Order: sequence, then structure tokens, then C-alpha cells
Amino acid sequence: MKILFISGMANRGGTETATARLVVLMKKYGDEVFLASDQGPILDEIKPLLKNNLIVDLYGGPLSYIRNAIKIADFVKNNQIQVIHSQMARPVLACCIARLFNPAIGIVWHSRGLPNSTYPKICRLFNMLKVFAIGNAKQEQDKLKRYGYSEKLVSYTYNPLPKIEAVDQKKKQNNTVQLLSVCRLSPERNVEFALDMLNELINFDLNVHLHIAGSGIELEALTNYAKKLQLEDFVTFHGALNFEQLKELYYQSDIALNTLNLSGDDGAGVGNNNLEAGRFGLPVVAFDSCAVKEIVVNGKTGYCVSVNDEEAFIESVKKLINNSDLRLELGRNLYTHVNNLCSDDEVYRQTIKIYNKALV
Repeated sequence: MKILFISGMANRGGTETATARLVVLMKKYGDEVFLASDQGPILDEIKPLLKNNLIVDLYGGPLSYIRNAIKIADFVKNNQIQVIHSQMARPVLACCIARLFNPAIGIVWHSRGLPNSTYPKICRLFNMLKVFAIGNAKQEQDKLKRYGYSEKLVSYTYNPLPKIEAVDQKKKQNNTVQLLSVCRLSPERNVEFALDMLNELINFDLNVHLHIAGSGIELEALTNYAKKLQLEDFVTFHGALNFEQLKELYYQSDIALNTLNLSGDDGAGVGNNNLEAGRFGLPVVAFDSCAVKEIVVNGKTGYCVSVNDEEAFIESVKKLINNSDLRLELGRNLYTHVNNLCSDDEVYRQTIKIYNKALV
């Protein structure tokens, strides 16, 4: 099948990472993969896998949007694209314009979270335009239906897992428990709480070190806050890392933290960081935000505590710090859980099934 992915690729965020992993997956199973995107570091990494690519400005004004629509329509025609899979809502109308020149093209939109006020308008419009929707978790699929999508035009898949070597889940000899936070450094990610928690753990004389991987608008503020709390010896800011660099952190870590603390319909998905932690056999402590509980099953694959219950979050981390056997047990459980849900065969099967529906 000939598939055109459309995605922003300027950064190393969740959407960019998910798009890259889908490119790898579809290529593995023999499909011809194309990409329309802006420039960025991940594009450079996956370019050898692409049959062809198109550079577009996905964040320009109305005139830029019209130019993009024409470029996409021409690209689709010249490359005989069968399915357009947009990783964002923004380019979907441009994709529909391309379909005017070839009504047989299937159009798929991958919902990875929208502002709450946008869902009703987007879902009703895309449903009317016969754009098939993929939720990035079961909860997201249910949300799309609540906001106006018909049952026959919506489904869900989890993101493919990263490729790694075998995981050694033996007990570590180092007495310092390594905590790991991997996310974009922006206010909604709530990383400041991780520093407050670290400060409390140290005050309890627990031997821990926190690794923070990611970049964003809060990097400088968080670095200064760590200095204010006198945590320089207990926290390392690694900045933006490619996955090869990130793998080393996962291998060295003991507990993964997901401090995202959203309620209601804010946000979407299970989090690439939670899937990655499971791939490396790390237990996760998280707030019950978005669809996180579909991966972090409380007491089985980690701890998923109520939104805003910071005390329960900290107590869960303490429990894991003080019990290496429990860390290993929950980490093994999460490893099994994510590999069952997100195996290449399962994600590919679900994705191709959706593409075939979109083509009908």
C-alpha cells in the first residue's frame, strides 16, 4: 500500500516520535511510505526509509495553507498515494482538497489530543467529510464518539514500540535509585512537582538521583528552581536526546515518573514515555491523566494515583525506592503488558484494518 503520512517534524515531541515509529513499522511490512512535513532532526533520521518526501509549512497562515493543499494534491497524484494518514488535525482539510482530485483516496486522522473546546467542531466536521479517525488510546476513541464521530468511522491503536536490545532485569548493584522523567518541558507536564518530590525524598535520607530528559520552554526555569532547592548534586538535566541516547538512560534507571497531571478531557493517549518505560522493564508512577491507566495499571504495572494526589504519588515512589523486588515485579509486568498491546504484528494489523476501511 502507498501511504502518505503528514506530520510536524520540527521537534522531538510525542507526535513526531509516533510518526517516525509508524514509518518504521509500515516500511518493515513492505508498504511504500511517503511523508509531508516540515524540517527537523527526526526527518533526517527516517529519510532513508521514505519512498519520497515533501516539505510543507504546516503552521503558516491562510495563503500558506492553500499552497500546501495544492502541493499535497499534486504530490498525491504524482506518487499514486492510496491513503493519507494525518498525524494532526490542522492538515486534514488540505487532505480533503487533495481527495477532490482523486475520490478513491482514503483519509485518516490520528487524534493525539485537542483543546476541549475544539473537539465538538472538529469531530462533527471530520465525520461529515468521511475522514476516518484513529484515537491514540481506547479512551480517546470513546471521546471522539462522544463528541460527534459515528461508530463506523472511528477506531484506535497504540503507538508502535521502539526497537531495543534484550532487557537485563537483574538487580542493580548501585545503591542509588535512579528516577527518570522523559517529556517536553512545558507547564502542563508538571515537572516542577518532580523536583519538589525529589527534595522531599532527600529530606527523608533516601539515596536517589533524578534524570530529566527533554527540552522546552521551562528548561531554564526548572534548572533555576533546582538550584534554589539546592538539588544540583541530585538531578541531571539531559536536554533533548535522540532515542539512541535516551536508551542509555532507560537502561540505567530504576523507576519512571510521569508527572502529567490533567483532568477531564484535557490531553490524550497513554504517553510514549510510559510505553518506552515498559519496553525497558521499568515500573511507572503516574497521575491518572488522559488514558495512562490503560498502560499503568495501579498496583500491577506501576502506580496510577488520582489527579492532584501528590502525597499518594510520593508515597508510591517511596514504596518502590525501598523495595527492589517490587520494582522488578512491576517492571516485568509492565514489560509484558506493553508488548502484548503494542507488538508490531498487533499495531500493524489494526492500522491496515483502518486503512482498508478508509478506502471503502
